[in-house]
Amino acid sequence: MRNYAIRVNVSLLLLLWALGACSTRTALESGTGVEVPGLMLGPGDEIEIKFYNVSELDEMQTVRYDGKISLFLVGDVYVEGKTVPQVRDTLMSLYSDHLNNPDILVLQRNNFNRISTLCKKQI
Repeated sequence: MRNYAIRVNVSLLLLLWALGACSTRTALESGTGVEVPGLMLGPGDEIEIKFYNVSELDEMQTVRYDGKISLFLVGDVYVEGKTVPQVRDTLMSLYSDHLNNPDILVLQRNNFNRISTLCKKQI
């Protein structure tokens, strides 16, 4: 049983190493919304934006090939090359002109298979 646990841990470490080596973009399991810290958004990445107490503004966005997303009230926002926390900070600043104390959650919702394709192209 101990050997099995060691093999699983080694396999997970190799997988994380491979994902880290192949791209500087955020690698996520499909639909989990769990970010690998310090990695950046790029064209084709899907992000979910949720506003606490203003659910009418909640939406899913795909980063366009020009690196922008389009949002109600603030228009086009450049997000390419930013981490999820940086995008959240940018949105908090932009929406503070329109909302009192905006509280925003940003989650990345990538397709895990897309990350594998990126890795294959860069190796």
